[in-house]
Amino acid sequence: MKTDRLRVIYGPFLETFTYFSVCCCGPTQDYFNDYRSGRLGKTLEQHQKSISSDISMQITSLMNEISDGINVPTEIADSNPNISIYRQQEMLNYILAKIESDGPDVLIPPHPLQSNRDVYTMYLRLIKRIHNCFEKKATSDKSHTYYASLALSWMRGKSYAELLNKRIQRKQKTLKRGRPDVNTEARALF
Repeated sequence: MKTDRLRVIYGPFLETFTYFSVCCCGPTQDYFNDYRSGRLGKTLEQHQKSISSDISMQITSLMNEISDGINVPTEIADSNPNISIYRQQEMLNYILAKIESDGPDVLIPPHPLQSNRDVYTMYLRLIKRIHNCFEKKATSDKSHTYYASLALSWMRGKSYAELLNKRIQRKQKTLKRGRPDVNTEARALF
């Protein structure tokens, strides 16, 4: 895999770079987006006191290596700077493969007001794909069932108060004594 090859090429530099980008200057994703839009040199110049020219060259070289395997459109990468470009690429690969094998209709969720069971199933699969690809949740995780139901209820016009009340009622059934804390349940709802 390309990531493994990059680790061999850049070795300990990757660990330092990752630490540096997260703790000092911002996420690596920003460097990648700057590289693809031709702004990386300017970005690195802004940090010249904390980055040597050798490190700047290594960062530029690393971004060049990374960009070879990435075909996520720049507009999408720029619009989603908090999502790893590798995970965006993984999702794009999935979407393109699915379109090629089954056509685009299997990826486009139906309008939430349709009443058939397929609506829930489509949103269930959509949220599960987001959990698996972007959030890297365990395949055994079942939280997508909660979020699919919640998303459909919200899109079908249920108010926040109705959703919160339903959550509190569900929580009340599982408690052996006492009442659910409304503030805690309100924070946990979404």
